[in-house]
Amino acid sequence: MIDLKHLAAQLAFGTLHAEDIQTLVHSLLNEGVFAEEFIGIINANPVTMTEVEQPLIAYLASHGIAIPTKDDAVWTLTRHHISLVLSGEVDPIEQLKAWMDEVYWAYDFDANSQEALGDCRGLEELIGTYWRYEAMADDPQAIPYGDKYGQEGIEQAKKDMDTNCETWLTKYGN
Repeated sequence: MIDLKHLAAQLAFGTLHAEDIQTLVHSLLNEGVFAEEFIGIINANPVTMTEVEQPLIAYLASHGIAIPTKDDAVWTLTRHHISLVLSGEVDPIEQLKAWMDEVYWAYDFDANSQEALGDCRGLEELIGTYWRYEAMADDPQAIPYGDKYGQEGIEQAKKDMDTNCETWLTKYGN
């Protein structure tokens, strides 16, 4: 089942596109979920946000879900990505990269950070781990992650990402 709060957060962030919404509605219909709001989304031609956004917002509202502010959406999207890492079903590096693409680049973490980028949201360790991994990823045999090279460095980065995700979820995940 589709996480409607995550969907609302994506909409708030502007990372959900008209074609994504139409594909999502097709998926919901295939799962046996029907709503009157879906008619306009399915029939939209061309598929534009003007045509599909308001029906989606109405559908979410009918399920008690409001579109959050961008600041609130950061928490929802971050919790989603971190929960996926901790589920063990995804590669931590790939999922953190997906978080960077969806959230990090679209949100101004600098504005409220005090000492380290992301500390306003408790994400400084996770962001730092990602950048340390990225620094060694181009040539893991020559550039270490901490004091480890190659596959050992990559595995250590994944362990650190798991640890940082667990710490963040414990402190901020509610």
